[in-house]
Amino acid sequence: MVSGNRRGTGYMDESKQREYEKALQSYGAKPDWPSFRYLSAICLTKLGRFASAEDAYRFALRGFLDRPRDWRVPGLPNNLVDCYLMANAADVRPDVVREVEAYKSDRRGRALVPLYSYAVLSVAGGSDQEALQHAEGLLAKPRVKWTWAAGQAISALVDQDHAGLRESLDELLAAHRGMAKHGALRETPEGFLCMPAMSILLLARRRGLLISVTSEYVSMEYVEHLLG
Repeated sequence: MVSGNRRGTGYMDESKQREYEKALQSYGAKPDWPSFRYLSAICLTKLGRFASAEDAYRFALRGFLDRPRDWRVPGLPNNLVDCYLMANAADVRPDVVREVEAYKSDRRGRALVPLYSYAVLSVAGGSDQEALQHAEGLLAKPRVKWTWAAGQAISALVDQDHAGLRESLDELLAAHRGMAKHGALRETPEGFLCMPAMSILLLARRRGLLISVTSEYVSMEYVEHLLG
């Protein structure tokens, strides 16, 4: 557990702060399920309560590992992998890898969206060629904007292509904005942050790429918190 909270210093619109606090209160009152703790962690991140957010991501991660149906049933291994990265939990990487490898053998594990989690987990483990193979799968369907942009970003990250990474992150965030404003994420805290962008930015910074993004859907301060 991390002690103390360092709040974000950026300006936050009061209506947005109320929105995040209301969502945190709502999901904090729900049953102690991993998916609800994960959403609470996102709210805490947006509120700048970084130590509490990291603790919440860790709690959710342990829940995802103990109760894999929480992400398996909806077919969202990206929740497991993004949560693992946001929890800064290298100690449980073997458990995360084992769960993801098992999911690959499932019929749903061969769908488009899971390729993102496979690619990011490969980058985190230093398996760049494997990451590029998964990224190629993401790029095969450009009509799905967020997965295509994620594939571009992962390829640029592996290639250390700073300009390409920035451009693809802009495209990823634009796709997320559409889902958050008008699509499937508009009524859930998942819309508050673009978790794929957060994960890719964290991995890029860990590899020495000095890239920063200004967006409502990214918390660079939380990324810096994890790096610190």
